[in-house]
Amino acid sequence: MTDLLYEKQGAYLQGKGDGILESAQLMIDAGILTPEKAAELFKVRKEDILSKKKSSNLAK
Repeated sequence: MTDLLYEKQGAYLQGKGDGILESAQLMIDAGILTPEKAAELFKVRKEDILSKKKSSNLAK
């Protein structure tokens, strides 16, 4: 039972992290923030934001 709880929490945190990258990318795309400022504000690596954009462009 405990393992299931940890799995759910891990999945929630993974999804929450993806939302942060999406939010950062949207602000960059809108011209509100630079990649450097978005990385600082959202506490993520600039490379993670930019790689997310590259992978979404490849999917289109």
